[in-house]
Amino acid sequence: MPTGMARKTLIAAIAFALLSGGGVLAYKQFHWKNFAEVAPGRVYRSGQLSERQLESAVHKLGLRRVVCLNQDQADRERALCARLGVAFDFFSMPADGRGAVEQFTAVHRLLADPTAGPVLVHCSAGVARTGVAVALYRVLNEGWTTDRAIAELRTFERQGRITVELQQHVRQMALQVGDALRR
Repeated sequence: MPTGMARKTLIAAIAFALLSGGGVLAYKQFHWKNFAEVAPGRVYRSGQLSERQLESAVHKLGLRRVVCLNQDQADRERALCARLGVAFDFFSMPADGRGAVEQFTAVHRLLADPTAGPVLVHCSAGVARTGVAVALYRVLNEGWTTDRAIAELRTFERQGRITVELQQHVRQMALQVGDALRR
């Protein structure tokens, strides 16, 4: 049997372990990967959410549409959205964020459509594919410069490193998607 001081230390250690473990579980439950509000009450962005997190997001944010850029989870998410009565759109893009102009034009139309939202756009990490989609929204709908939109994109990458190729892609897509929307 431990002494009084050892016993108190043991109890404190057990309590800390239980609280820490609970904190990690709570964090994973309620922390949505790379989540942010893009346009208040209308457009949101994130990385891949678990089914429970996505269902929670639908209820908390009143989501009416999910735009998925992550092929790995598309079928599971499509079924969940159907069950919840939420529109679901999927665009298969490479993980490096360098999707085709037609894809980004279609995504942009969904994000910019005032009748489509609230809408959540996401990919796996919520960095490259989602970052380009949101950067285009910022440039084409909110009048941001591409440099400002790229700077925001950079904040979603852990070390803030975004490839030169991705930066060039954002600039190119801003011009090409802008041209496609004007046609």
